[in-house]
Amino acid sequence: MLQKEGAWSNLSEETRQQLYSLLPTPEAGEATHDKNVNPLDTALRPHVEEALRVWQEDLTCGKHGKKWREEAMNAGKDRKEGKFDEAKEADREQYWGTVKGVENVRAPNETSGNVKEAAGATRQAKEEDD
Repeated sequence: MLQKEGAWSNLSEETRQQLYSLLPTPEAGEATHDKNVNPLDTALRPHVEEALRVWQEDLTCGKHGKKWREEAMNAGKDRKEGKFDEAKEADREQYWGTVKGVENVRAPNETSGNVKEAAGATRQAKEEDD
């Protein structure tokens, strides 16, 4: 819609200001945003076009629909409640070879393949101490 001639000027000043607030702020020495000028007619054009491309891609993939929004809200709630903590910690251990709060102890000649075993042994020793 905003690509059509005159569309920008049909928006309220408040809407134009809000849309500009979503774009990168001017660098030091650059002119401030002019809400009377369509950002597609400025150096901001690439930012606007990229945002539109991503938004259209998201719509095509079903994002922003009612079902997707509900699922996203539920996932956020589940994360907040810690329902994914165990899986996140397993991923962390697999990737980094450590468990949070347990140092990755490796003997000088130990290969990286044994890091996971060393972390497991260290974790077990820590659990026994507790």
